[in-house]
Amino acid sequence: ITHGFTKSCGCYKLNKLAQRSTKHGLCGHRLYNIYMLMKSRCNNKHSKRYKDYGGRSIFLCEEWKSDFMSFYNWSNKNGYKDNLSIDRIDNNKGYSPNNCRWATVIQQAHNTRKNKLSMELAQEIRNTKLLIPNITLKELSKVYNTTFTNISMVLTNQSWTIEK
Repeated sequence: ITHGFTKSCGCYKLNKLAQRSTKHGLCGHRLYNIYMLMKSRCNNKHSKRYKDYGGRSIFLCEEWKSDFMSFYNWSNKNGYKDNLSIDRIDNNKGYSPNNCRWATVIQQAHNTRKNKLSMELAQEIRNTKLLIPNITLKELSKVYNTTFTNISMVLTNQSWTIEK
């Protein structure tokens, strides 16, 4: 630079490389994290949740499979808010625009294929109680289709399975 042979310290080249490598600039966005977790549940055999998703042939539609921006645009046009999570309307079908919605924790709790409490579902009950502190144990038992006693045991960390 000082001798006039170069016109840049290297920043220009690095900036151009960064621009070429950046697809959407949203890798830190909540929607991107949701998208990546969806893909992992469906495609990564090492994911804890794979057996409930990819293991049951629950996958992302072709439109979303390799195009985050398609998912991002659909989300913003279909009610995405930071307090909602992605929910499959039919739990036996995959993630696609016609089978997904943005739902509250309560809506998702009503839309479950599980009729037994698992460790994950017990954690969901605990999270619901944290998100909605004034929800009663009776309301929680209705939402999760279990007994008042089971809800109480989950919330006091005494149990996470239903006794039938």
